[in-house]
Amino acid sequence: MQIQCLEVNPENFSHLDFSTNEVFKTVNGNTEKSVTGEALENPFNAVIWMAEFLNNRGSELKKGQIVMTGSTFPTYFPQKGDRLEYEVLDVGKTKINIV
Repeated sequence: MQIQCLEVNPENFSHLDFSTNEVFKTVNGNTEKSVTGEALENPFNAVIWMAEFLNNRGSELKKGQIVMTGSTFPTYFPQKGDRLEYEVLDVGKTKINIV
């Protein structure tokens, strides 16, 4: 199975167990840990569910569409001066400073 992340080259993530793979969110030095895909056992199952849901209604997922399968943390609204880092273990991390 291949997936493509925005701004990242497609990679094969079949070696990862997304139902238990750890993710980390750090806001101003305070780190929280979660897992990526406890809902429906795996985030790819959410894509399958969505495809079947649309198919049953005469529609479909189309090549190039962006599918968001959920979030590992509650929504956080950053404030000016915040420093944030988000890491998916064995996948990568991103950092942002709010100015």
